[in-house]
Amino acid sequence: MKRLALAADLKARIARLLTVLDASQRDIVTLRAENLRATEVAEMLGVTPGYVRIAHHRALAKLRTVMAGAR
Repeated sequence: MKRLALAADLKARIARLLTVLDASQRDIVTLRAENLRATEVAEMLGVTPGYVRIAHHRALAKLRTVMAGAR
């Protein structure tokens, strides 16, 4: 039971953290977290793989900054 509560808490924290990203970055981070390659994500979103890689990098940098400030 405690394990489920911890999982739910972690899921809620991640969801709150993702709100700092714009919709496109959020989609890219979510899809990449599902182990999709940049080319697959690009095809799904109608953008270039280069755009996906850059947006993913910038989104992760933003999340790191936010997380560092929350400590």
